[in-house]
Amino acid sequence: MNAAWRYAGIMASPPVLPMLENLAAWPFCFDPPIVNIEHNEWVYRKQTWSEILVANCGTAEEIWIPRRFIAEIPPGGGIVALTRELEYRGGTVWPSRQCVLQMPAAAARPAESTVPRSSPAPVVGIRLDDPPGRRPFRLIGIAVLAALGLYALAVNFNRAGEPRHRNSPPAATGP
Repeated sequence: MNAAWRYAGIMASPPVLPMLENLAAWPFCFDPPIVNIEHNEWVYRKQTWSEILVANCGTAEEIWIPRRFIAEIPPGGGIVALTRELEYRGGTVWPSRQCVLQMPAAAARPAESTVPRSSPAPVVGIRLDDPPGRRPFRLIGIAVLAALGLYALAVNFNRAGEPRHRNSPPAATGP
């Protein structure tokens, strides 16, 4: 490796991953447990550069877990920490999404009077779009105004370039 790379702290090797071989000897549990799987006891099978294959001890079902979700593997085994809560759906593991809708707190409302109003409620007219028939006329009007403006500019430029003749008396000649 180049000395400049070493000095800068940049390494060409892949990042250090948890020691997955520690899991091969005995069963372990995921923390937090994977949603939709009842038995949380697993055995390590094999690994690739991006995933590990584990088998459930209770059901003998094998699933692939992406390495990015594995946070920590203790040296003695036992519990494998996950970075997120995972959910088992359709034969694969997905990050679990918990959809929680918060309801607004019930506020005490004053009792509405049963007396009818003497005047209607104020209404503010809001118009979002122009009526469909006006748009072509608006575009034609803009085009006509632009043409008139260009015409006035051209006439003004043309007049400024013409020589101006003065009606001056003829010059006197002779003695």
